Amino acid sequence: NMAELLAPAGNVEALDAAIGEGADAVYLGLKSFNARMRSSNFAWREFEGTVQSLHSRGKKVYVTVNTVCEENETERLYRFLAYLNDVGPDGLIVQDFGVARMCQEFFPKLELHASTQMNVESAAAANVLQKQGFKRVVVARELGLDEIKSIKQNTTAEIEMFVHGALCVSESGLCLFSSFLGGKSANRGQCAQACRRIYTAELTSGDNKGYYFSPCDLQLLEHIPDLMELGVDSFKIEGRMKSAEYVGAVTAAYRYVMDHWKEDKKGSIAEGKRILSTDFARSKTDYWYGFSSEKDGIENAGQKISTLHKPEELAFTLEEFRKYARLPKKSLKRHRKTLPQERKQREYRWPFWEGEATTRTQETAYACTAGTTLAASRTRFALLPLTKKAAAG
Repeated sequence: NMAELLAPAGNVEALDAAIGEGADAVYLGLKSFNARMRSSNFAWREFEGTVQSLHSRGKKVYVTVNTVCEENETERLYRFLAYLNDVGPDGLIVQDFGVARMCQEFFPKLELHASTQMNVESAAAANVLQKQGFKRVVVARELGLDEIKSIKQNTTAEIEMFVHGALCVSESGLCLFSSFLGGKSANRGQCAQACRRIYTAELTSGDNKGYYFSPCDLQLLEHIPDLMELGVDSFKIEGRMKSAEYVGAVTAAYRYVMDHWKEDKKGSIAEGKRILSTDFARSKTDYWYGFSSEKDGIENAGQKISTLHKPEELAFTLEEFRKYARLPKKSLKRHRKTLPQERKQREYRWPFWEGEATTRTQETAYACTAGTTLAASRTRFALLPLTKKAAAG
């Protein structure tokens, strides 16, 4: 069977873009119990109309109910699930076992999908969740091709995986950074994306500024043929907080490769990359793919998710980072960068520390910004120094 292409829909415009560019299904959130409360999300009537419209076109709708719920929300959660049961989406993406148990006991018609925040990294985990009533598992992003293959061969649960979009500084989104710094829990849908900000490290040699926690974006476009041959059931694009233009371009690129790789693998990937060339988000990485062994991946995956960008030419050892990270209030302080008021800069970069400190040669390159061309950004935004590798990538 053909794999499903699953696109994000943070609002109606993004929904239209995703379906218009060939998505087989979309996932979206309503105004409560979803991990992207900062996006526009869908009102009740919008959601009802979406389900009806997409079902009439043979498309699917999955709803995110993927926050951790509190005891005092039990009644409200029950009423919410009852409403979803009446409307009839094609599946619920769930993190909290309490939500899953409530669905199984009172609303058995609701199909359950295990969120990536459940950290599924093996066939054993997938099988456990399947026995608990989950039909599909969204595997962790921290997996390579061989690990995906092993899971697929040893479970009958459907396998969904992220192929494009933001990576969390923590494993599979199980992050307390936002909650620690500002009291806004990512597991409650309020992530303030503290990892994307620029910080100042107070060292004995002086203050140094950098995007110390911000990883690259995932892009597995050229691995789609291999993953399709493995039988992955659904390819998921991250981005419920992204623009409709972004969603449309990324969906179109992956749709093209999925439809044409058998007749022209090299050409279809090249065309997909051309479509993605308008994506001026963070630098891209294929993360756990392309390593010769698991040990090789463990030792070098960190370099692949870093853009190696620092506002100044510096190197920072792992030992120094650990030393100062233990005292975040004293050693790491936010640095507010002055930006033009008409737009917010969206290019963030993250350095990587490994072994002894070394000085890296850097080139000057321009930060690309969402909604602008590279040429336009050159006239509107400050220069950022990038390493040669980052600039080339």
